[in-house]
Amino acid sequence: MHNGRTLQSSLSKMTSQLTKVDHTLGYSASSQQRSQHSKRDDFIEDVHNFNETATSRAHNDDKSEYYRQLLQNYTKEATKIQHELLMRNEELEHENITLRNDLQQLKQNSDLTIQQLQLRLSAFELYSNELKNTQSTSTNQYQNQITSLQNELNQIKADKTHQNIETGNEAVEWIKKQVLEQNKKYELEIAELKRKLK
Repeated sequence: MHNGRTLQSSLSKMTSQLTKVDHTLGYSASSQQRSQHSKRDDFIEDVHNFNETATSRAHNDDKSEYYRQLLQNYTKEATKIQHELLMRNEELEHENITLRNDLQQLKQNSDLTIQQLQLRLSAFELYSNELKNTQSTSTNQYQNQITSLQNELNQIKADKTHQNIETGNEAVEWIKKQVLEQNKKYELEIAELKRKLK
């Protein structure tokens, strides 16, 4: 019975170890990689020790065969769990590589997008500066044209005023001449009438 209790205690310890190993299935790849090997090695060592204990006491305990069979079942389960862990690690490693590649591709695409935006911004700034220069040149040209037209208009106004003055003076002289000629005509007519009256 003492041997049976010892084996039962060892079996409980194996069960606890197996539970801990089983719980590692839900962890991430990095945490699994850190803890998997040590737990697996401890578990294998415990199984080996337990197997030796069960073998040495097989002839002294009627339950040793039962526990040895149970140990084999647990060993198979542990091997299965180990295989699942390795498969899961491979899957996580593959996912990790895929995520890294996706991240690298995303970074490259992001860098390319930034470069494209920078090129577009530079082109826009260049176009904007050219447009400003063109507008400035056009504004100066328009201002010069306006100034030139204003000067021409002022000159035309000045010439017209001078011409009007000259035209007015000529009209006055013409009227004076007409008046003098009319007066002479009247004087001649008066002289003719006086002569006839005599």
